[in-house]
Amino acid sequence: MEIQKITKSDFDQILSQLSDFWGDRSTEVVLLHHPLFLYEFGDTALVMKENEKVLGYLLGFMLPHKKLGYIHFIGTRLTRRKKGIAKSLYSDFIENCKKAGCNSIKAITPLKNTGSIEFHKTLGFTLIGDPDTETGIPVIKNYNGLGGDRVVFVKNI
Repeated sequence: MEIQKITKSDFDQILSQLSDFWGDRSTEVVLLHHPLFLYEFGDTALVMKENEKVLGYLLGFMLPHKKLGYIHFIGTRLTRRKKGIAKSLYSDFIENCKKAGCNSIKAITPLKNTGSIEFHKTLGFTLIGDPDTETGIPVIKNYNGLGGDRVVFVKNI
């Protein structure tokens, strides 16, 4: 298995096989896979491949003026979850961010994505915001527009 920068072929493979990564949620997440992550942020978007098959991917970018790396999306094939792929992609992205002068990483997720919340906690991310009234999990109200509360993760690197 090898981690490398995303290519057009990789991006097309991910989009054409989105249900292999997201199952029933593929129609929910398809619009979050904008081609700008290939064309404008392709130097910071990563894939892990075995032969030519994409096993996992990370769509992210850096904001040098804020010394911040932002992870927009990470996906692993459903059949390859819990194998360290996402953790390896995060690790490579963080190393690239450090080399570029970033000192922190940020990611977000909806409150209902408990898997993502637990994953980020295991990687040492801090959740910022005020406790949600039902779950107690910190959220930033209206982060994603009116009614779009989000769990916001930050980590110093």
